[in-house]
Amino acid sequence: MGWFSKKKNVEVKPARPNPKPNSANKLKTLQGLLESFSIGTRIGYYPDFENKLQLEGLIIGVCIDDEYIYRQDAFQFSLAPTAKPNNEFSGLIDLKYARRICLLVPTDQQAVLRLDHDKRAKLGKGNLFRKSNQLTLVSFNTHSQNRQVQTQVFKREVLKSGLHAGHEVALLEVALETVETFDPRGQVRVETNLPATISRNGTDEVIPATILDISEAFLRIELEPSETPWPQFSNRQYAIISLKPDEHTPMMRLKCSLSLERGSSRVFEINSVIRNGVETPYSTVDGMQLKIALHS
Repeated sequence: MGWFSKKKNVEVKPARPNPKPNSANKLKTLQGLLESFSIGTRIGYYPDFENKLQLEGLIIGVCIDDEYIYRQDAFQFSLAPTAKPNNEFSGLIDLKYARRICLLVPTDQQAVLRLDHDKRAKLGKGNLFRKSNQLTLVSFNTHSQNRQVQTQVFKREVLKSGLHAGHEVALLEVALETVETFDPRGQVRVETNLPATISRNGTDEVIPATILDISEAFLRIELEPSETPWPQFSNRQYAIISLKPDEHTPMMRLKCSLSLERGSSRVFEINSVIRNGVETPYSTVDGMQLKIALHS
């Protein structure tokens, strides 16, 4: 064989497979996720196995396969499932073929700094939003289904464009198979607008407040006026909340522990009730009786 007859070995790359579309069930899960964790809503998040160290965050956008979305109305599920990215030159995203879905959360660590010493010690040193860290997200919506989902920090970056340009965010990649419905309070809530007072440890300043809703074991309360700064509660501190459900029910004093910070309001777990100066454990019967009084 002559020199010109030699054949050069050429690597033949396999053809790229066509992307497999997401199933109808997966699209339904994605739709539910985007409804519960909608852009602009507050959320709770905590590291793996530390659900008592729940912090508050905010969903400021969604990233789907490297395309950024900052408007909730950019998602369309009624006809073809699509999303309109922030980059107007990219064209519509076909959600049937979405692969990496990330929720954008600010990396501001002020929520960590507000924790007491014991809780900060449990979190350990370093940034919660380190690459590959596992975080559980929970939604807190009043008028729609709440969900929780397992996420992993994909990366952190400073946004270069859009409404929040210049701010650092974490891209939390969601595992759609872990999305599940979630009731942050566990029981039926009664919405109310009941005047009350609250005092840390029962000895600090008594602050006027309004109870916004109550269940058999939890209540959500806001200080009056709503701009009033909240006192800090450590693990060892409690709140005494005084209320009068109706004109036929005597004044109640509830000993409560802080469960969740939610915007300008706080959710407290009711631990005991104080009657005539005597503290007794808060029971299911107490909770049901209180809901009846508020609902009547």
